[in-house]
Amino acid sequence: NLAQMTDCDQAGDSTFMAPELLNTSLPLQQRLTRKCDVFSLGLSVLQLASSLDLPKNGPLWQKMREGFDILFSPSSKRSKQLVELINKMMHPVAAQRISIEELQLHPLVQKALNSNRASA
Repeated sequence: NLAQMTDCDQAGDSTFMAPELLNTSLPLQQRLTRKCDVFSLGLSVLQLASSLDLPKNGPLWQKMREGFDILFSPSSKRSKQLVELINKMMHPVAAQRISIEELQLHPLVQKALNSNRASA
């Protein structure tokens, strides 16, 4: 139950933790939002697109929460649209992060959904 959770409770994996969860000046219930899920999903997409072994802590973990842009080498052949989407999903400021509703309407997501429907 979210209303009964405290900062001492453990939920999830630090690998996928959104940066706002570290701001203990706000109650956990105000920090644990759908935008946290979008950030975590962005990390999952990054992991799938790059085969990167995501860190659980350390300098790279911190950089991923400070808003440095994710880049792929040109040889990876990842689309600019995918890279931009991942960066929008991993924006360090929750209020500026893409929402779940916006994500559902994103052309890449729509393309994947339509592809799944066509093959069903």
